Amino acid sequence: MNNLEIERKFLLNGSSYPWIGPQWHIMQGYVTDNSQCLVRFRHQVALDMAEPSTQAFVTVKSYKSWGCNREYETPVDPDWAMTVITEVAAWKIIKTRTCWTAPDGCVWHIDHFAHGNQGLVVAEIELQCLEQSFYRHSSLGLEVTGDPRYGNISLAKNPWTTWCS
Repeated sequence: MNNLEIERKFLLNGSSYPWIGPQWHIMQGYVTDNSQCLVRFRHQVALDMAEPSTQAFVTVKSYKSWGCNREYETPVDPDWAMTVITEVAAWKIIKTRTCWTAPDGCVWHIDHFAHGNQGLVVAEIELQCLEQSFYRHSSLGLEVTGDPRYGNISLAKNPWTTWCS
């Protein structure tokens, strides 16, 4: 088990996207952040299922290199995760995620941020290796992989609307 997360991240151009797929309302809370690692709690609720589906995870991430992190994640009780997020987490972020499968079979996560990050839409794709080719829809804009301002914990600490202009 290598627990390596390889991810590319892009801003989107315009407001017309092909991003149709399952959607999740996500609340994330961060309980620690230092130069070595971060600890994140995620609570997510499916928005498009007949019966609501709620999931929660705790994740430890450590930076490895550009586009690569070590990631250790395990499911946890959703009520417990929500308690940690609301009562313990120092930084929080809320977003709606759409999971879209591109023509090449790769899955994109399209995150529409809320509150202090309202208006920010970021597309992420997880890859097997950094050199892996992938379908690039014309609405993909500037690549922000490796730009620390677009990391979720950075957006929780320093919201996009405070510096985007």
